[in-house]
Amino acid sequence: MSSRSIPDKKRIPKTCLSDAVYGFPDACALGMAFHSGEADPVDIARRCLAEAEKAGTVYLCVTAARALAEAEDSRRRYQDKTPYSLFDGVPVNWKDTFDVAGTVTTSGSAVFENDPPVKTDGPLSDAATQAGMVCLGKVNTCEFAYSSVGVNRHFGSPINPWSTADAPRTCGGSSSGSAASVAAGLIPVSIGSDAGGSIRVPASFTGICGFKPTSGRYAPGGMKALARTLDSPGPMTRSVRDLIVMDAILRGEMPGTVPVAPALPGLRFVVDASLLEDALITDGVRRVFEEAVRRLIESGADVDYRTVQSFHDARKSMANGWIIGAEVFTELKPLLDNPETAASMDQRIRRRAEQSRNMPPNVVVQSYWDRRRLTEAMRDDLQGAVLILPSVAYSAPLLHPLKVDDEAFAASVQNNPRLTAAGNFMNMPAVALPVGLDENGMPIGASLYHAAGEDQALLAAALAAESSLSGHTSR
Repeated sequence: MSSRSIPDKKRIPKTCLSDAVYGFPDACALGMAFHSGEADPVDIARRCLAEAEKAGTVYLCVTAARALAEAEDSRRRYQDKTPYSLFDGVPVNWKDTFDVAGTVTTSGSAVFENDPPVKTDGPLSDAATQAGMVCLGKVNTCEFAYSSVGVNRHFGSPINPWSTADAPRTCGGSSSGSAASVAAGLIPVSIGSDAGGSIRVPASFTGICGFKPTSGRYAPGGMKALARTLDSPGPMTRSVRDLIVMDAILRGEMPGTVPVAPALPGLRFVVDASLLEDALITDGVRRVFEEAVRRLIESGADVDYRTVQSFHDARKSMANGWIIGAEVFTELKPLLDNPETAASMDQRIRRRAEQSRNMPPNVVVQSYWDRRRLTEAMRDDLQGAVLILPSVAYSAPLLHPLKVDDEAFAASVQNNPRLTAAGNFMNMPAVALPVGLDENGMPIGASLYHAAGEDQALLAAALAAESSLSGHTSR
């Protein structure tokens, strides 16, 4: 990845960076180029494969033969004027928690590295294939997807493409390879997953867009679960319109047109200013976020500053011990109880999982009860508006200390999802998108949230607000 690090002169506060190997700003633009004959699926697949093979710790598995075969099929469909969808021929890769036929689903762990390849695609991989997309392979993730830090001690840790050569920074996690590949322009679409911020944190750190849907929005199965009631698969892309098209595809639809942004005036947003008083939020993040909200207001949006009490109540409940620990321990217990598999884990991940072994049952029950109650309370608090807040309290940290310093790693584990995890707790759909750069020239992201089940309304609001929030009006 270091060979594709973005030099200082290319640090621009745009949703879509300018150096994509596939030659277009986003997947929608690429899809339109396929439809017009300006681009060829086979040529694009070859370009993306060439970069994937050189991408070091980003890709864990490259499915070259499948990609070329699918690209050839896509080319024939365009020649016959029978493309399956707008994204027919568009390359996609998958966080290595998803099942892709003929590959091993490692979940970023040595524990699963020697498992037999899965025989069939999972439901989401199959949905992308049915839409004509070209599968390039599987990308890196933190072990078991149980960390937002972006470090993998077994397979290596992807470097944030916004890093300078002398100061590599983390992509965040756990969808680290997804974020790195999209931000570096290696691929227009990657599918990650999010149980506490694992799409939104790396999207923020790398200056791209990510969508965490309401849990249960997509067909279940075909993914190694981290926390079964919290985990949500979701797309990571360079634009909100790409998120919308991918959301439709993952739901089994065949979208044929580019989404059009609704009018921004009249749309309602909420900012809870007390959340910006968090001591961990840097001056740079606060400045960039406040400037983004100012642009939103100037563009005609209705922004209401008020306390969103259910968000605060959720954070208080989670501070007493929340369900992610219990659910992760349930998934990993057979591995933790086996001395051989336990020894092969990153011991920092092992220790974190073990912390929940003796979680009192009454704490777990209370957490589930609070989740149900506060999910509905949030709906009442928002009253149809969209909550907006910074995705992470700071920009991407330096990578090396997170690799070697256990205290730095532990602090990042706790602090990266500080502003995101409550969204999972209340099953809120969320869209993360870049809103500017801090004083170090690193991307800053904001996240938009809606009440559980309001995914369509959220995506429409994010599309309407994207240009204002990001500070640019054209690609």
